[in-house]
Amino acid sequence: MTGSYPLGMYLFTGNGNTTPVRLAGNGGFSAVPAVIHTSVGDIMVGNGPLPPGYGNSFGNKYTGWYYWLGDSVDGHPLSLGMPEANLNNTSTVIENVDGDFLAAGNLWILPGGGYTTRCLSFLPNPTKSLQLQWLRLDSAADWVPASPGCTENSGTS
Repeated sequence: MTGSYPLGMYLFTGNGNTTPVRLAGNGGFSAVPAVIHTSVGDIMVGNGPLPPGYGNSFGNKYTGWYYWLGDSVDGHPLSLGMPEANLNNTSTVIENVDGDFLAAGNLWILPGGGYTTRCLSFLPNPTKSLQLQWLRLDSAADWVPASPGCTENSGTS
């Protein structure tokens, strides 16, 4: 990874892309990056209204990413999430796509002061199971399956 990334939230999109994408805004909603490429499929913000049977506190549409910066004692982000998304551009909703900043090694401070996470989790089929899937950004800038909790030593980074 090269370059400088000023204060803000960034995400790696996977597929070996070593340049993180900055989420728009500062502590609010952002539809970018629209796609996160993973070994289990492409996670993407849906388009328009959610399918029947889904809904969230933000309304009944896909809202993209939300995040908060500066909520902690040292100013790093505490949360990054997307209430609903889909895999492989289907109408099947996945829920609670979240970045994990709590386990050692998951919060990554970028050159220039920006932040990203090396760990994501999501519910792949929330209407049938509450079993989280975990993904970790590896040293090749690919999102790969990780053990529950996505701890520092669950995969390479």
